[in-house]
Amino acid sequence: MEHVAIRPAKIEDLPAIQLLYGDLYKLLQGMGLPFALDEAGLQGLLPVLFKSKMCCLAVAETPEGEICGFISAAIARMDRKLQFRGENVIGKISDICVAEAYRGQNVAGRLLQFAENWMKDCGVTVCESEIVLQNARSLGFFQKNGYTPFCALTYKALLGNGE
Repeated sequence: MEHVAIRPAKIEDLPAIQLLYGDLYKLLQGMGLPFALDEAGLQGLLPVLFKSKMCCLAVAETPEGEICGFISAAIARMDRKLQFRGENVIGKISDICVAEAYRGQNVAGRLLQFAENWMKDCGVTVCESEIVLQNARSLGFFQKNGYTPFCALTYKALLGNGE
C-alpha cells in the first residue's frame, strides 16, 4: 500500500504505538509466547526508545493520519567472543506490527526496509529478529525478506518452594 507513509516516529505517535503493542502481544501469547506485555513498563520505555540514537522507532501512517503499523529496531554489541565479517555490532528487529486491516499490503516490508536502511546508515552489516515458533506468517515474512533461521530460543520457568 504505497499511500501509507513510512517515517520516523514522533512523540505524539507513542500512544498509538502502545495500542499496537497490545494487539501484537495478545496475538503472540495466542501463539505460545509465555511472557506478558508490561503496559506500564512499555509506557515508560517508549519515550526512551524514541530519544535513543541506538534505536529506530518508525511508523506507518495513512493519509488520514492513522498510525497503522510500527517497527522497533536497535543496534547492540554482540557477545564479546563473536563477530560478523570483522564487526561485533548487530542490528536487532525487536518488534514489528501492522494493524490487521493493512496486512498483506507490503506495509511490514516497507517498515522493515526503513529499519534496515537506518542500520546500514549506522554501519551495521548484520541484523537479527526473534520470532515465536508458531508465528509461521512472521517467519515466512522474514525469510521472504532474506533472513535465514539459524537457532531456536528456549526458556524454562525456574520455580521454587513448591510453586
